[in-house]
Amino acid sequence: MRATSIKAILLAASLIFPTFGFAQTKSKDAAAYANRGIAKLQKHDWDGAIAEFNRALQFDPKLAKAYLDRGVAKANKGYRDGAIADYNRALQLDPKLAAAYQARAIAKLEKSDWDGAIADFNRVLQFDPKLAKAYNGRGLAKVEKREWDGAMADFNRALQLDPKLASAFNNRGLAKRRKHELMVYGAVGLYQPDYALGTLKVEKDDLDASIADFNHALQLDPKNAKAYYNRGVAKAGKDDLDGAIADYNRALQLDPKLPGAYSDRGSAKLDRGDADGAIADYNSALNFNPKFAEAYLNRGTAKAVRGDSNHAIVDINRALQLDPKLSEAYIDRGFTNLLDRNFTAALRDYRRFCELSQRNQWYPRLTIWLMRSRLGEKEAADKELASHFNAEAGSWPSKIQAYLLGNLSETEFLAAAASRDANTDHGQHCEAWFYAGMKSLLAGNKSAASEFFKKCLATERKRTTEYHFAKAELKALGQ
Repeated sequence: MRATSIKAILLAASLIFPTFGFAQTKSKDAAAYANRGIAKLQKHDWDGAIAEFNRALQFDPKLAKAYLDRGVAKANKGYRDGAIADYNRALQLDPKLAAAYQARAIAKLEKSDWDGAIADFNRVLQFDPKLAKAYNGRGLAKVEKREWDGAMADFNRALQLDPKLASAFNNRGLAKRRKHELMVYGAVGLYQPDYALGTLKVEKDDLDASIADFNHALQLDPKNAKAYYNRGVAKAGKDDLDGAIADYNRALQLDPKLPGAYSDRGSAKLDRGDADGAIADYNSALNFNPKFAEAYLNRGTAKAVRGDSNHAIVDINRALQLDPKLSEAYIDRGFTNLLDRNFTAALRDYRRFCELSQRNQWYPRLTIWLMRSRLGEKEAADKELASHFNAEAGSWPSKIQAYLLGNLSETEFLAAAASRDANTDHGQHCEAWFYAGMKSLLAGNKSAASEFFKKCLATERKRTTEYHFAKAELKALGQ
């Protein structure tokens, strides 16, 4: 998803420090071919540029800037390793060629070599301490390393030096949004956005600040597809699904080849209950990027919600093939197996997730308790939930735990679900009625369970797992 914007930066990188003229070569032929290569580079004729630089280097194999600009052309074709090799050669020939450090830093960003990128941006800033784009790029690398303070300092410095650098506003907004996501989904269980929205005080302020930066980026650059896309993700985090979809739509109008925008628009549609629309968007994302593991994962979830568990499992397994470290895939596969009443397989998947991820375990642990209890392991389930559940005292998940373990009455539990925030109130009541329904069902009271499940569905909180679990339980009860 970063490739589109970085391509533009790559072209600019070779022009930050002038490359025209090639006065350092004694070969007129080398200079002529190199200058023709630059002209083609400016026209985005990458193959033509590479051919011209090849000829230039035949006449003068020590022409450092020809290696630099050939690397830029290769990078724009996606040949990152070849580009880095050219930048390395350029720097061997001319260790003071600052533009080569800049271009190599960007290529390393594309290869997820965050430390290498930071080291190269540091070298660039030694040559030019006032180069805003270098601070901007270094900030991006720090975002990926979760060095939030350092990233914010770099983006702020970039904007001090160039207040009209739209990409720095976009990236600063991205940093705020990413920090928020880590705090929310690193502190609470997956698929519990209502709890996150209601309990983390920093959340709304962070997202509002993030959106403000994206707004500023769009004022400076109204055709910045990435800024629309990022703002859409932030709006989705605030549960403004209509606003998010509108931003994804605009991003895709400006850049129809943004697979992330298709995937996230699909997720927003799924949260609104439009599984078919979501699947269509995930299909589009995969058309542009057939190795997009998260799009397979999300499409699998949408298929599970639609009742197509077999094809859902195929998609989720494909996501794991592409990214074996995608721990969320085990949650989604467990979710699918649970909807399909395959409790043993679901239990195995939720356990696997907890083995792989030390974070986000609260709600998976609650689900493990439910499945073990259904499988006749109630006593062992109680012991496991009591010993492996470390939610903050007084938090909503801790109250669910207390209720399931019999330390909180049904009346007290349902009263605890109330919140002054309407969004949180609906979400927590959806969860409360589901868990109350499950306790009734486990106690053999199907009538009471059915009523609780119906109340859960009445909240229309389709973005929570409990909503879909309640729907599956009602179906199993013949309702």
